[in-house]
Amino acid sequence: MIQPARWIPKYRQPVLVVLLGLLLAVVVHHVLVMVYGDQLRASILSGMYLLEGKPHWRLFQNRVLGPFVDRAFMKAAGLPDVGNILFDLTCFGTALVLAWRTGWLIVASRAGALAVMLTLALGLVSLFMGSWFYPWDIIGIALFMFFAWQVASGADYISIALLFAVTIWNRDDALFIALFLIVQPFAGWWRARHSPERPPIAWRQVILGMVCIVAGVALIVMLRRLLLVEEMGPKLFGVSPAVTPFFRWTLVTNFLIAVNKIPYLSLEMPAFVLVPPLVFTVSCVYLAFVRNGRYLAYALVNLGMVVSTLMFGFLPEIRIWVDMVPVLVLATAVALARADAPPFTPL
Repeated sequence: MIQPARWIPKYRQPVLVVLLGLLLAVVVHHVLVMVYGDQLRASILSGMYLLEGKPHWRLFQNRVLGPFVDRAFMKAAGLPDVGNILFDLTCFGTALVLAWRTGWLIVASRAGALAVMLTLALGLVSLFMGSWFYPWDIIGIALFMFFAWQVASGADYISIALLFAVTIWNRDDALFIALFLIVQPFAGWWRARHSPERPPIAWRQVILGMVCIVAGVALIVMLRRLLLVEEMGPKLFGVSPAVTPFFRWTLVTNFLIAVNKIPYLSLEMPAFVLVPPLVFTVSCVYLAFVRNGRYLAYALVNLGMVVSTLMFGFLPEIRIWVDMVPVLVLATAVALARADAPPFTPL
């Protein structure tokens, strides 16, 4: 009888995970296309125009990584539509495989890892609403899922700083990855406050985080100043919202939107725009108190992302929460691990 090759059992699970991630990525991409229709093409083109220095809004001009990678896929494929599909599948598939790895690391079971992967897929699909979904939103989920996996696996601060160096070219919220480098040593020092062997604060990591924030802000300002040719939004949409050179203040607008949405009930569920910030806030609070505060720094940083998004994002465009889906994924993984921990009596 012919025996199977010895390497098949070793590599069977990784191959199956990649195939499952690709299958789910196809489903997520299909839902994305069905929800946005022709408007998705307009979102893709807006990213291409950004590379020419003609973004809808000058606040987007520094978000060059997603459009650049998307265009690279288009050129490599030879057909723009095929290249864009491959770009989507690569980003979504990578995020989903990382979600599996995070679930496997924390829950330590295939069922738990699958549940965590499905959480990411459902979290993504729930944010497909509104008029726009840009290339930096699509690649952002992969980058921030990698960040969550780094936190779960206990990656060293140099690796996290390298991730920041890549992510800062994609979107401004990469600054929160640098903030994590600053917060983590203090959070660890506070957690060990009752320990007789309290470790000192890792000042090298703190200093590196500060350097990353300064460099990141400088890069954002430089890209917006040097690459901007023309802001197309006022011409395309006939409006010129009041913005500073660095952000757009929307806290009051979001508060008024929330007040108007809460009492209004219909089949379209307009109040759903309030669900993402609530879910992500609960996820952050939960992570802050489990496992003896191991994820305290990550929770605080993501809570800061919630607050900043409410202050500077536009609430009806719920795609603005896409980079925060990994915090829900990590919270789900921890909750499943705790549910399966002894003493646990199955139904």
